[in-house]
Formats: sequence, C-alpha cells, structure tokens
Amino acid sequence: MTNFLNSETRKNLARAFISECVDGARYQFLAQNAQQEGLVYVQNLMKQQAKNEMAHAKLFYDYILENSDSNCEVNISADYPYIEPALADSLKAEVEIELDEFKNLYPGFAEVAKE
Repeated sequence: MTNFLNSETRKNLARAFISECVDGARYQFLAQNAQQEGLVYVQNLMKQQAKNEMAHAKLFYDYILENSDSNCEVNISADYPYIEPALADSLKAEVEIELDEFKNLYPGFAEVAKE
C-alpha cells in the first residue's frame, strides 16, 4: 500500500482543490457579469455555484491537511481554462468544463485512488 504522503492520490486531491478554487473564482466573475447585465437570477445562481465550488475545495484541502505533515507542500502541474468573458459564451464554456471534470477528471482520480 502506498503512503498517502507520496501518493498520486495526494497530488490528485491537490489538483482537485486548485481546480475547485479556480472554478469558484470563475463563477464569481460570472456573477459580476450577470449583475452588470441586470440578470439577478443568473447572478444569484452563479454566486451559489461559486460557494459550492469553494465548499468542494475545502473538503479536499481539509483531507490533505488531515492526512499529511503540517505545513505540507504538494507540487503539481495542471492546465486551467480561461474563458470568453461574454456571459452567454462563458455559461456555455462552464457547462463543458463541468462535464469534462465529471466525465474525465474525477473518474480518473477515483481509479488511481482505488489502486
């Protein structure tokens, strides 16, 4: 059995933490765009989604800390999308990003963790 501190799962959790933080930030930006366009309902949805993403990030963060030495560092490399600022285009891009995480990223992380 692999030690968590040296595991690919620990790196994947760090990647997931960063991904959720980035997603949360993008949803906050979308909420601002929706507010500027007077779309209060969309603004509120994006604010809630940002909170959800940060809650996911906190779960990953806490798990890493609980299972690592104090003040741990995890070195990772990852790519993150920057999307068109136009609200309609951004919302479509977010759907694709979320689907990619659901279909590709997290199932792959789960397989590594099972191994």
